[in-house]
Amino acid sequence: MTHPVVSFPTLSSQARAACVTAAVACSACISVGLLALFASASSQPWLIPTPQLLQAQAQCDALRDVTARADCSHQLVARTLAAGPYPAHVAAR
Repeated sequence: MTHPVVSFPTLSSQARAACVTAAVACSACISVGLLALFASASSQPWLIPTPQLLQAQAQCDALRDVTARADCSHQLVARTLAAGPYPAHVAAR
């Protein structure tokens, strides 16, 4: 039993070049989009991990309820930022 030979049409060099260009452009767009997302996240202020903050966060992490943990962390950040000048509590990035 012989199987018929299937021949795929070959693309011209111009069509191949267009496909490669489209693939490179698509990859570049996706990369730029991901970099933009990470850049915006990294520019957000980060609190300096002082011993007092770490101890307070450990108390928040010890809570069993997920909602209570999140509320505790949010309150901790709000208290820290309200307690003093904003730039003094923000880590340099």
